[in-house]
Amino acid sequence: MLKKVFSSIKIPQTSGVYMFVGKNKKILYIGKAGVLRDRVKSYFNERLSEDRGERLVECIKKTISIETIVTDSVLEALLLETNLIKKFNPPYNAKEKDNKSYSFVCITKEEYPCVCIVRGRDLAQNKKKYQYTLGPFPQGKILREVLSIIRKAIPYRTTCKIKSTRKCFDAQIGLCPGVCIGEISKKKYIQSIREIIAILKGKKKKLLINLIKKRDSAAADERFEDAKELQTRVRALNRMRDIHTLHNSFSEGGDLLRIEAYDIAHFHGEHTIGVMVVSYGSDFFQHDYRTFIIKDAKKGDEYGALQELLSRRFRHTEWEYPSLIVLDGGKQQLAVADAVCKEYEIKIPTVSVVKNEHHTARELLGDKRYTHAYAEQIIALNAEAHRFAISKHRKKRRWVFKK
Repeated sequence: MLKKVFSSIKIPQTSGVYMFVGKNKKILYIGKAGVLRDRVKSYFNERLSEDRGERLVECIKKTISIETIVTDSVLEALLLETNLIKKFNPPYNAKEKDNKSYSFVCITKEEYPCVCIVRGRDLAQNKKKYQYTLGPFPQGKILREVLSIIRKAIPYRTTCKIKSTRKCFDAQIGLCPGVCIGEISKKKYIQSIREIIAILKGKKKKLLINLIKKRDSAAADERFEDAKELQTRVRALNRMRDIHTLHNSFSEGGDLLRIEAYDIAHFHGEHTIGVMVVSYGSDFFQHDYRTFIIKDAKKGDEYGALQELLSRRFRHTEWEYPSLIVLDGGKQQLAVADAVCKEYEIKIPTVSVVKNEHHTARELLGDKRYTHAYAEQIIALNAEAHRFAISKHRKKRRWVFKK
């Protein structure tokens, strides 16, 4: 019966959302996929019970038909999946007891609003701070990745101060539109916020069509400045698909297209810095490299320095989260990372590279699924983190000694 259901329908080889439908057209389960046909096919095999559990087997047995909705990217599939689950409340999708553990996207009540992610339990206590909320989103890690992609196309404010005398760091790297120093008008900024809301509500196509109409109308009326600005926004929305193709962190299976590696450098325990380097698949992504001046850890305390480095990194919830964390060291470093991840309520697999006396990789510790499958990428990124840390520390030492 199950094979007949699968073979009797034509599933497209594109990204999108799939729905298992039972009697009386009741939607039993909703999921997303980078390649719909491959994903749906995976439910119709002899190992389903072993791989997915009896609950999903029960769902498949009740399935009479399968419906699909094609999307332009997995990003849009994710947002559509979230909205459809909220709308239809399928019985076989995992549920939480309440919304307190879910994540919400919140827009603050300010002249130039911030966009931020808030846990349900915190939102319940601080509702007055926000003018608009979207959610709930069950998968907080993926939501952060979604906002990271959106922000590269449509920059927005998170924490910077209005009417500052200098650009915030996010504005310097193109993630904030320069709200801090007045580079964007209130009207244009609010328009950007509306566009972000539309995207998160799964209305990107409608938004894109409206912007193209306005652009063409402005060009016909010879309002060329308006047409140019609208074209920039159209290009930004289209670019979201390109970014997602590059950073495809949502695909089920395949390469780890984001890994972050961390390293500490110091001079006899002083002038300590921490670095973060990033790769997508086997490619280093230097645009996302970061350097942290270690301020609070005691002199020579490498574990304390690593804890500070990781804590400060994970306070940046607007940055895309990694699929894997790579550390330099052994079991103690793994324990520090586990403690920080637990503190920030995030689940990211962690591995570490143990070096020999020649400072080359001797052993990989941590999650075996990753140390076996991605050993080459892990070792390469660890070496890159060490190179970057030494390079940055030399620059810091030269600057200190010149002073």
